[in-house]
Amino acid sequence: MATKSNAPQSDAQPVVIESAAASAPAAAERPLSLGMQVNVVVAEGVVLINNETGARFAPGTPTPQTVTPTLLRRRDDGDLTIAP
Repeated sequence: MATKSNAPQSDAQPVVIESAAASAPAAAERPLSLGMQVNVVVAEGVVLINNETGARFAPGTPTPQTVTPTLLRRRDDGDLTIAP
């Protein structure tokens, strides 16, 4: 006598979900820690004040910065990027 499996039978293919980290640029994949030194680049047309110097960031110019909650928020908002 043959036994029947209770496991569902399906022809569906597995779904591959790409994470945001997998599609992000290499610089964004680098883990950032508060207090760490990085170079940031402000997008063209964005006016941001550098909290470390009190001056404006020069758009398109890599500028050394300390990672702070403000820097992380500005990165998440798209106002600046972490330079490689």
